[in-house]
Amino acid sequence: MRFKLLGEIAAETDDGLVSLGEVKHRHVLAVLVERRGDRVGIEHLIDRVWGDDPPESAKKLVRDYLSDLRKILEAAEPGAKSLLPSGAGGAYRLEVPPEDVDVHRFTRLCARALRAEGGAVTTVVEHCRTALAAWTSGTALAGLSGEWADGYRRRLEEELRAVWIRCLDAELALGGHRRILGELVEAQNRFPLDEKIAELRMLALYRARRPSEAEAFFEEFAKRLEKEIGADPGNDLMQIRRWILAKDPRLVVDEERPSGPKHEDRSDRMTTLADSALELVSRADGGTSPAANLAALFRREFGGDDAAILALDKITAGTGEGVRELRALLILRLDNDTSFREQVEKLIAAAPASAGPFVTARSIGTAAVFTDKVTVKRDLRIGG
Repeated sequence: MRFKLLGEIAAETDDGLVSLGEVKHRHVLAVLVERRGDRVGIEHLIDRVWGDDPPESAKKLVRDYLSDLRKILEAAEPGAKSLLPSGAGGAYRLEVPPEDVDVHRFTRLCARALRAEGGAVTTVVEHCRTALAAWTSGTALAGLSGEWADGYRRRLEEELRAVWIRCLDAELALGGHRRILGELVEAQNRFPLDEKIAELRMLALYRARRPSEAEAFFEEFAKRLEKEIGADPGNDLMQIRRWILAKDPRLVVDEERPSGPKHEDRSDRMTTLADSALELVSRADGGTSPAANLAALFRREFGGDDAAILALDKITAGTGEGVRELRALLILRLDNDTSFREQVEKLIAAAPASAGPFVTARSIGTAAVFTDKVTVKRDLRIGG
C-alpha cells in the first residue's frame, strides 16, 4: 500500500485509491505518514490535529479515528491493518517503507538534487527533473488546515521552489531558454512574488530574442511587488534589467556565442521528438507494435524511477495524464543518450501515421501565433 501527501491525502493499492473517511481521519493519517516509522504519542497527534483548542473528547476521537483507519486499510488490502499497529503506551506509528510514501520520496530526491555539485550540468538537471516528477499533483496536504498542516505545507513548497529554481537555472546554462519559457510561466504562477524565478524568466526571454517582453514582464512584476508587499525589486533583479537594457554580453551563455541558434534548434528537435514518442506510447496496445515496443523501451530506460513509471502507466492507460511528468525527463534523456534516441527514432519511423501530435499547455505557451486561415485535414488530438 502506498500513501500520498502531495495533493489530496490518499492511500493507494494496485486496485486504485482507498476512501479514507472524513477530514479528521485523513489529518491523523497525515501526521503518522510524515513521521513514518516513528512512535507518535497521542498528545502529539491531538496537537497536530486541533492545535491549541482540542475538544474534551480528543483522546477518544483519535483512538476512534485510528480504529476506523485500520478497518479501512484492511478492507482495501488484506493484512494492511498491520501498518497501523495498536498503540502501546499511548503511542502510534505507521510502518511503511519510505519508497511507499510520496512525500518521503520527494524530499529524498530533492536532497540529492540540491547536493549535486560539479560534473555535467545535465546530471544536475536530471536529478532535479526526477525530484520534480515525484510531485504529481496540486497542493500538498490539500483539504487540511491548522498550524501544523500550514507549516508542513510551506516547508514542502519551499523544497519544491528550491529544486525548481535549481533545475531552471541549469536548463538556462544548457541553452534551453526556449524550451523552458512555458515552464517559467508555470513556476511564476505558483510563486508569483519570487524574484529569482523572475530573473530566470527575464533571462530566458532575452536569450530567446524577446527583450521587449522581458522589459514588459519586469514592469508588471515590479508593480505586483509594490501592490502585494509594498517592496521594490531587489538588487539582483535590477542588475539583470540593466544588463538587458545594455545588451550586456554576460547575459549570453558560452554555448550560444559561436553559432547562434544551434542549441535552440537542437532543443526544438528534442522537444518535437519527445512529443512524437509520447503520442506513440499513448497508443501502446500490449502487443508487439512499435507503440508497445516503445513503451517497453521506456520501462527499461526509466525502470529505477517510480514517478516516471507511474506517469508512463497513466499515458498507456489512456487517462490523458502523465505527459507533463514524463516529458521533461524524456527530452533530457533523448538529448544526452544517442543510442536511446536512435532506438526511439527507429520505432517512431516504423509506426503507422498517428492522429496527430500532442499539444500541451507548455507548447501552446511558447508557440508562434499565426493569423492566417488554416484547414485541418486530419483529426487533431489534444493530449494531457
